[in-house]
Amino acid sequence: MMKRSLLQKASQFAEICQKSKEPNVLSVLGPTGSGKTGTVVNLLRSHESLLKKNPLLVSIDAVTLYRELDIGSAKVSGADRNDLDWIGLDILDPSETATVKRFLDSVESPIAEALESQRPVILCGGSGFYERALVEGQAPGAESDSDYQASLETLNSEALAKRLYSFDPLWKDKVHLNDRYRLTRFLDLVDRQGFSYHDLFHTKLRNPRLRSLWTHTHTLFLGLERSREDYSLGLTERIESMFVEGFLSEVQSLREKWGAAAPALSSMGYREVGPHLEGVYSLESCKSKILQSHLDYVKKQKTWFRGLI
Repeated sequence: MMKRSLLQKASQFAEICQKSKEPNVLSVLGPTGSGKTGTVVNLLRSHESLLKKNPLLVSIDAVTLYRELDIGSAKVSGADRNDLDWIGLDILDPSETATVKRFLDSVESPIAEALESQRPVILCGGSGFYERALVEGQAPGAESDSDYQASLETLNSEALAKRLYSFDPLWKDKVHLNDRYRLTRFLDLVDRQGFSYHDLFHTKLRNPRLRSLWTHTHTLFLGLERSREDYSLGLTERIESMFVEGFLSEVQSLREKWGAAAPALSSMGYREVGPHLEGVYSLESCKSKILQSHLDYVKKQKTWFRGLI
């Protein structure tokens, strides 16, 4: 997004919050490394009128749900955390599994209370799935079945898309034929679990207070974007900074306390450090693998966010 457009939208949100008597929500989404947290903090510190309204900031990220995963998650810290009211952080022990339900359980009531009190709410993060579940409602269905997913591995994306589209032509506008992750997930829901397109995309907000408030809320969406070259350079610098800050020690301490198989340690970045600590590959290879994982994730996030527009 162009800097001018971003600043204009940010100023627009501050102005709306100052004049409006309705609840106000700002959603700042973007791939990892796009500068979401910095954008939000700079917005608040440059608009005193907005800061005075004591906005509630919601971290929309699965990894920041975990306690003790600080460096590798790029979790907001210091004055940027202590001076502002954040939720969605430090909810789970590393031995627990992060799910959208655990996320919603932790943030829905505080958000409803903030909106009822006319406090602005700012959603900030890279998990489009979590944001959609919060704003539109959590779709029905269980987790994907590993055996069913394995049965799809031999099919190329075109074949997967053809199978999904055969259930309802509306899927063509919802999932691109190159988006293999979403194709396999929706096939699990539609083919294996028997849900229709209608079942999955009708609003299903669990919290009745929040459902009512969303319908009377001014909302602005800021989608942060950078070039691939900027992502690669920025993420390389971020990864180097993580190791300078003590990332290896953080992962080692987590493994000693919670075990190498703790669910939190399968998170991006953390999972690549484990084999390095075990002597499987060098530190430089470890950093390279973390960078590649982040770049692959950025590509998936961009595909998801394009589907929100």
